Amino acid sequence: MWLLISTILMSLIFVKAGINKINNFGSTVKGFKGAFPVKKMPEMFYKLAIMGAIGVEMGAPLVLILSYFIPMMFGAARVAIYSLLIFTILATLLYHSKEGMMKLLFDKNLAIIGGLMALTILY
Repeated sequence: MWLLISTILMSLIFVKAGINKINNFGSTVKGFKGAFPVKKMPEMFYKLAIMGAIGVEMGAPLVLILSYFIPMMFGAARVAIYSLLIFTILATLLYHSKEGMMKLLFDKNLAIIGGLMALTILY
């Protein structure tokens, strides 16, 4: 039961972020374009990257929660966890510095990364 509760709580932050990206798609793409180190990519690249991020943020938590009820999905749950880990590490490196208010977001992401790493032990 604790695994389900912790998975749901961990998933909430990703699902909310995915919904926020959907609702603010244009500004999210613009923000990603500004944060991405390579500036001369086609506009479609940035849009596809954000759509991929939305897919990970919305799909991976669903897989994790379903895997609690469908043990055959444990392999998929591992892939989902590693997808969220890679996504969170990249987001942390691209968007969050270690200065000012961003330090709090940086530290929050470190805690999420630690929680996801802990989940890999259980899946």
